[in-house]
Amino acid sequence: MIQLGIAEDHILFRKELVKMLEDSGDFKFILKASDGQELVDKYKNLIVKPNILIIDLSMPLMSGTEAVKQIKQLNPSQKNIILSVIKDKSSIANAFNIGVNAYICKGEALLKDLISIFTKVNTNGFYFGNHKVKLNNEKKNWKKYGFIADFSLTHNELEYIQYAATELTYPEIATQMNVSEGVVKKCQESVFLKLEVRTRHSMVIKAISMGLLYAF
Repeated sequence: MIQLGIAEDHILFRKELVKMLEDSGDFKFILKASDGQELVDKYKNLIVKPNILIIDLSMPLMSGTEAVKQIKQLNPSQKNIILSVIKDKSSIANAFNIGVNAYICKGEALLKDLISIFTKVNTNGFYFGNHKVKLNNEKKNWKKYGFIADFSLTHNELEYIQYAATELTYPEIATQMNVSEGVVKKCQESVFLKLEVRTRHSMVIKAISMGLLYAF
């Protein structure tokens, strides 16, 4: 059973979401709040913390962004998912940059999608969803991204970043790039060094915050 918490100022939406998820039999809500401040206050008093917090971005008293920041200070390992009507790239990038584990736009995910996303976040630690490259057979003109000179990213490194933001394994990334697994590993090492990150997860979050996954 995955334990959840939610901060949502629209009461009817919150009640319906809670009911649907609990009726699935996989989730139990142990924290419910109508704004960011109430979420933080209740979170502090919980002995057993939720596996995942579902947080609206725009709320009275305290925004979802500020709530995530304060929750992260209390518990850096807490998993947080933003569920919001706000869809602009800067808000999404900022949310990932402060450490959210997923960003879901309201109205764009069915119940079965939410169940899948929450389960993936609980298991894998993150879910990037549509905020990543969409794989297709079209050959990308990666050379046009050569203007990103501050990090001196090569053609292969830029391409690796796009595929690393998916759930592809390293052998599958190698197939997509039409290179060996050894080349993929070298790309990863180089990108980690240039972006000053240590994990694939943190690399993708930084790439999103830099706009590298929104370029096309």
